[in-house]
Amino acid sequence: MSNLNLKDLFDQTDRSAALTCLTKHHDYLEECTPYGLGFGDLWHLIDAYYSIGLEGMNVLEFGGQLDPTFIKICLRPASWCSITLDLYNSDYHFDERSLVRDGIFVTTVDSDFPYYYSNLGLQAIYQSNSFFSNSAKFNRVISIAAFEHLRQPILCLDQLHSLCTPNALIYSYFTPTWSAPNGHHWSYASAPIPEYSHLYFSHEEMLSYLLLKQGPNSSIILAHFIYKSTRINRLLPSEWEFTFRTMPFGLLEKTSISEISIESLSANMSHKRISILKDQLRSDSACSGYRLILAK
Repeated sequence: MSNLNLKDLFDQTDRSAALTCLTKHHDYLEECTPYGLGFGDLWHLIDAYYSIGLEGMNVLEFGGQLDPTFIKICLRPASWCSITLDLYNSDYHFDERSLVRDGIFVTTVDSDFPYYYSNLGLQAIYQSNSFFSNSAKFNRVISIAAFEHLRQPILCLDQLHSLCTPNALIYSYFTPTWSAPNGHHWSYASAPIPEYSHLYFSHEEMLSYLLLKQGPNSSIILAHFIYKSTRINRLLPSEWEFTFRTMPFGLLEKTSISEISIESLSANMSHKRISILKDQLRSDSACSGYRLILAK
């Protein structure tokens, strides 16, 4: 049994020391997941905490809902507002103006700092922040595993920009993008698919492939998640690069996650499929996501 106190991870001298401490408790965290947080979750929270600073800040958690007790004890912000994308139970119904969801609610927690949670989504917060007592704008935004879901990332970043104070910082980590080896972003997929096959198969070709591997019901569902579900935006690396160039925030740091040359796949893939991948991605390389630090 580990003697880890999670607060210790956020009381280290720097990020490197905190991650070293975290690594020592890998097995315990994966088994026990305190506050619902495993090793990977805490890695990104530590990264954000030491990279942009969360203590004493008015923080917007975009696309998540951390436990308020964990926030209070470990991250120690001045205030915290969590808004979810609400994408894990059902697809969004998308139109050009909004993302529509059912069952809107706001939760407040009686604690030593203002904490709010809502599934309202960014658009509602942008249009009216009267749901929250901390009407002052946010000086920190943390977003882990959310940006890959955004249907209109440039609009989203414009709206986030308007909600931030001058000199505000954003930490975002998201994966996979459409150029990841497995592009469907479904944790409980009913069958594995060959790497990058979502890019060189059409929807119909993938469905035919899956029907040979499993029953029709699960095949139809998996093909839907790969090509039709609104859980992932399917932006290409070139489109993400355009977003980074045109967004209102300054780009302080950008790391492409698991970046790989398409040509390096040639040992396990035919030249024809390599050519298709390059055409589909409009790039000579692919990646699984991005780590970003942005500044207003």
